[in-house]
Amino acid sequence: MNLLLVDDDPVSREILRKILESLLKHTVTVAKDGEEGWHIVRDSGKVFDAAFIDIQMPGVDGLQLAELIRTGGLANPPPIILCTALADRPTVAKAASLGIRHYLLKPCSPAKVLEKLQAAVGVVASPPDRAAEPSSGGPTLVAL
Repeated sequence: MNLLLVDDDPVSREILRKILESLLKHTVTVAKDGEEGWHIVRDSGKVFDAAFIDIQMPGVDGLQLAELIRTGGLANPPPIILCTALADRPTVAKAASLGIRHYLLKPCSPAKVLEKLQAAVGVVASPPDRAAEPSSGGPTLVAL
């Protein structure tokens, strides 16, 4: 899968990138803010299977980027998964008004990332190395 990751926080961006690339073996294109994310989506010629977008970013924030992706005339706009610590009613309502159904709350576990990706794009294979491992009791949270 070809995924876009847009987050202004370098630590959050790196953690989620590692989850997506190493755990799931997907190709991840990274943007450090909404403006760069929009230029990548609009100008790179790449078709993304999904976009993981942080909400709180300077300049073009995640909701503005989501609106650009939805209304910017793209031939194949990717499903959007918002990744954020914001879960207040106005933010969730704004996301819903943009047609965004996938919301990943930080901090998140690799299992939650896989679950949201699967919900956004359909069947996503379980990581081969992890699928056979016995459970250690509970999910491991990754601070994003």
